[in-house]
Amino acid sequence: MVRYFRCDEPTKQCIHSRTQEVQVERDGCCPTGNPHCLGHRQPVSWRVAMRELHPKGFWGIAGLVSSIGVLLLLSLLAPDGCQKRTAALGIDSDTLEQRLLALESSQPSPPIDQSETLAQAGQRRDETQRLHEAVLQALDVGDGSKAQSLLDQLNATARSVVAGSSTSGGDGVWRSSVRQLAKEYQGLEEKAESAASEQAGACNGAGTAAYSALTDRIRDGLDRAQTLSALPAVQGPGPELAQIQQKLKALIDDATARVAALPSAPSCSPDKAGLVIAASPGLAEDLVRPLLEARWGKPMVADPSGKCWQLETAAPEVAPGVLLLTSAGADPLTILVDGDADLAIADRAPDTATLARFAKLFPGETMDSRAYSEVIALDAVALLRHPDAAAKEVAPAQLAATAWVVGARDAANIQRVSAVALSTKPVPNPLDFVLTHRDTQAIAFYHQCGPNLAAPLLAFKPATDVRALAASPFSIATEDYSLSYRVIASHSPKSRPAARQLVGWVTSDQGQDRVAKSGFVDLRLRRGQQPVDPLVLATLGQALGIKALKSASRYSTNLRFALNASELDIKAEADIARLPRALAQDPAGKVVILGFTDDTGTAEINQPLSVKRADHIAARLRTFGIPAVAAGLGQQLPVDSNTTDDGRARNRRAEVWVVQP
Repeated sequence: MVRYFRCDEPTKQCIHSRTQEVQVERDGCCPTGNPHCLGHRQPVSWRVAMRELHPKGFWGIAGLVSSIGVLLLLSLLAPDGCQKRTAALGIDSDTLEQRLLALESSQPSPPIDQSETLAQAGQRRDETQRLHEAVLQALDVGDGSKAQSLLDQLNATARSVVAGSSTSGGDGVWRSSVRQLAKEYQGLEEKAESAASEQAGACNGAGTAAYSALTDRIRDGLDRAQTLSALPAVQGPGPELAQIQQKLKALIDDATARVAALPSAPSCSPDKAGLVIAASPGLAEDLVRPLLEARWGKPMVADPSGKCWQLETAAPEVAPGVLLLTSAGADPLTILVDGDADLAIADRAPDTATLARFAKLFPGETMDSRAYSEVIALDAVALLRHPDAAAKEVAPAQLAATAWVVGARDAANIQRVSAVALSTKPVPNPLDFVLTHRDTQAIAFYHQCGPNLAAPLLAFKPATDVRALAASPFSIATEDYSLSYRVIASHSPKSRPAARQLVGWVTSDQGQDRVAKSGFVDLRLRRGQQPVDPLVLATLGQALGIKALKSASRYSTNLRFALNASELDIKAEADIARLPRALAQDPAGKVVILGFTDDTGTAEINQPLSVKRADHIAARLRTFGIPAVAAGLGQQLPVDSNTTDDGRARNRRAEVWVVQP
């Protein structure tokens, strides 16, 4: 027998444990291949499973059963069968009423106004042609509002000529339908009167009143049908006027179709969207919009106010469309917690106040857990110089003191993700400006730099004991480059399922392809071919019991830990789920997890702590059949300054190395 369940895997590394959607129990159901999956399956009843997996069918059956129950109940409660007879006749009356409404709404136009001479019709035709050309000109220059105004004038000009254009043949079909409907109403009236007469002595007061109300409804419908049948016949126009009408109708239809094809301006109203997303202003246009257009294959339309973008689609999960709020002046995470968005995409993690509000609104839930947040891309602040300027390393003090040229739109956004207060000079294009001004330095987002960047990138050295690094796909992916940052998608327990489904698509290979095409650094794990520090090489060899190593390479991830704990953050949990697939590409390599700490505490405490953290990762990988070993270097080789909270967080990490013996 088929069984249903929800995944309750506690680490939330399985997508099913985060979505909490009902699953059908079968082999290979766990997407991460977790051998302990069976132990985390919570059974779900058949009724609940059908309601979530097949909602339309479930509620359709429920409605049918409910209707049958009501009819049975009426027949049982009716002492004399009056209600049953009345209900049956009422169904017939409702059917005729629907047909009557359709005929009333489709009745032919009134006879042509004979005062409309052929000469007048010709003049209106010429004016309509002029307005039609004006509509096309307005559309060519993108003036949709003017095109709509001209279309209204066109319709008003041609209306009196086109009115009454129905043919006598069409009028005859409609009139025949009306006469047939009137006959059926007469027959139903006779049935109702006969039934009332037969039951006159048996009906109680309620039954008699029901028959009376039903008879009144039938007679009203009969009167309306007879009124329609008495309307004067519509006479068709003469051949010359008919030709003019046909021409005008073609012009109206063409102009109407062209104006209707214009994308409508978004209303920025969350009530008119099946999915509402709030994003930081720069991310909204540079990343989120391309992702949404790729996901649903539709263009997004910007509101003239710049407050939102809208994508219209009939896709059932988000119909009638997706609304993207640019959240200018507001934190997208605040918009999410306030309940005005299903998904927030931000360039920084939630602060303490936002986490506290989320926990208060949703007791027992944590916003910065994988149940509600996922890293979807990486980016960085890039530092650029003129090609002929001397290469140099930039320290934090120099970063703050330098007057950087920056894109006018990006100044506030770069300041938001930077931990250092910057001095900036807005210019139209900083990448071009730095190439023509040798004495200037530019600052920009890495995703704006592109593969053919002519301006060299400056290396940033966050502390004297930290290696200087320039922005690159690998240094950003590992987050060793300390000006890198995460793009995080967050939802809440109130969010619609489409929010979780979109995050799942963005983190898939297809979604990550689009992330990379937008210039951002995607999350897929790759090996970096870079020089290896001698201390690292020696530690790897010692962990494997090998004196001479042929080669060693590192994967593009840093698995971060909380302070004094082996608990991993959301990106580390996601990367562990990605590692088995990545490591399978190199089956001959030996996997070593190398652990590190910040400089809080003594070296005697930090060295074993780093090994403990590395072993925690290695044990997780061994559950996937990967024979990983662990080693640690304590507080040595920091990648960021230990004088800041963010820097210490980067230093509490584990690196994944593959060694070729």
